Amino acid sequence: MTMQNEARQQFLRDRRRFIAAWRSIGPLLIGSLLVFAGMLLLTAPMFLNPFAVIARLRADTLDLTTLQTMAMMLPIIFILLCVALLLLIVQAYRSCRTEKQYLLLIDEIGFNGPA
Repeated sequence: MTMQNEARQQFLRDRRRFIAAWRSIGPLLIGSLLVFAGMLLLTAPMFLNPFAVIARLRADTLDLTTLQTMAMMLPIIFILLCVALLLLIVQAYRSCRTEKQYLLLIDEIGFNGPA
């Protein structure tokens, strides 16, 4: 087996291992995120519910320190959102690179698609 074929076989083994792991990790992460959001909504609705914040502002029951903390956290949350979007874009580039490897493997096999 040539070095290139061995590298491609290793690539396919790694992909199979990743897909097998993701079948259990993906739903676990989604479930954890939903539980976290539900807990926040029940215990601290001002973190997720803008209507709760508006209602407290109108009722004038939002103390100044909470308002100052929220104003201070806004730029930090915005920066984290930008970092998350950057990571999403980088992951899209990585996915495209992986797709290119798949196409090279398919071309090597000689599969031209359905007849």
